[in-house]
Amino acid sequence: MNKYGSKVLALAAILSFVSAGCGEPMTTAPNALKVVFLPLDGAANVSLDTSPSIYFSADVAESSLGDSVFLQSSTLTCTTVDEVETCECGTSWTSVAGSAELSVDNPKVVVFEPQTDLSTSTCYLLVITTAVRGATQGPLNDIGLPQTNKDALGLASYIKVGAMQLFSTVR
Repeated sequence: MNKYGSKVLALAAILSFVSAGCGEPMTTAPNALKVVFLPLDGAANVSLDTSPSIYFSADVAESSLGDSVFLQSSTLTCTTVDEVETCECGTSWTSVAGSAELSVDNPKVVVFEPQTDLSTSTCYLLVITTAVRGATQGPLNDIGLPQTNKDALGLASYIKVGAMQLFSTVR
C-alpha cells in the first residue's frame, strides 16, 4: 500500500458510514388548513350590515386570499302553507362585489367585506376555495362538491371548494 492507501481506505470507510444513513431526502407535507367555524352557516334573518367571517385552524397566508374567497347572492322566496313558512334560494346566482381580508385582531379569521350592505330577502353563499393556504400550513382540502351541486350554486366546474356557508338576510 502506498503512503496514501491507509488514508484513502479510512476516508472510504467514513464515507460509506455517512452515506448509509442518508438515503433519499424526505419532505413532510404541511398539515392542511381547516375551517373550524362558519358562524353564519344556515342562519336566517342575518343583519344587512354583516360581513361574513370564517375561522381557521391556523394563521392564514394573506397572499392566498385574492379571489379564493367570494360571495354570491340569489333571491330568497318564502311561502306559507298551513302556517308553516318555507324559504328557498333562487336558481340564479350572481357575484357580490367585495374582498376577503384577514381580521385585524386575529390572523386565523378571514372576513369578507362587501362593498355595500347586504340586500333584504336574499340568499348568500360564501365560498372558500382550496387556494386558501395557511401561513405555515397547507391549503384547504377539497370537500368534493359534486358537479350537479356546483351547477345549482352557479359555481364553475374548475372551482375546488374547501368550505362554504349559506345564509339569508332579513325580509
